[in-house]
Amino acid sequence: MESTFDTHWADEARLTFNQLPTEVQNAFLRQLPNLVASYASLYAQRPEDSKVVGTISHMQAPDWNLWLRMGTEYAEAETGPILFVNEFSSLSPEDFEQSVVAARQSGDRLNEDRNAD
Repeated sequence: MESTFDTHWADEARLTFNQLPTEVQNAFLRQLPNLVASYASLYAQRPEDSKVVGTISHMQAPDWNLWLRMGTEYAEAETGPILFVNEFSSLSPEDFEQSVVAARQSGDRLNEDRNAD
């Protein structure tokens, strides 16, 4: 069974995504169903007063000399799951490494306090 969900993009995130090579875009889009499935299980375990769960993730596309950082959140509505792509940034290799380290060191890997609009 294929999972269905809505994807809501922040304007800047969509702009960055649209500037990527088609192969990189397709690789990212192929990952979204698994990301949504992972979020769904976390969402079921969230504190009652949290409207979303989210995290920062990273993707490398060395063939295109790209290092990417994505900030995503997940919520569920009456119409079904919603994935919010709030951040999609292209980083230098050095900034990418620093971002990965910072994400791993973060004690609160889920952004449970943020509210979806």
